[in-house]
Amino acid sequence: MIVLVLNIGLKNARCIAFSHDGKQLGISTMPVHTYVNNEKVEQDPREWMVLAKELIALVVADLGPRSSDVKAITVTTSASCFVAIDKNENNVGNSILVSDTRSIDECEELDKLPGF
Repeated sequence: MIVLVLNIGLKNARCIAFSHDGKQLGISTMPVHTYVNNEKVEQDPREWMVLAKELIALVVADLGPRSSDVKAITVTTSASCFVAIDKNENNVGNSILVSDTRSIDECEELDKLPGF
């Protein structure tokens, strides 16, 4: 059994193939564009889809005949937090990343509430 791990980070996107016992079998990495403008830190979710397809294809090609043993794909992220979508599940803007500071004031207000 092979598991693919697709990870989107602040600077790179990667796909890693692991065997059932945790041995790394293949890896592919590409840069992801992060847009930083003052307090804004964002990425374009449409780029994630393009990168995901390319990265998975590269790793599967590297696996060759073993690619038929891929039984699962997991998607992780180490930077993105929020993607707004419309009623048709299309993103309506960039993803807001964890290091974005536009909501500091709102977070401080929420922190004062008893439920938090």
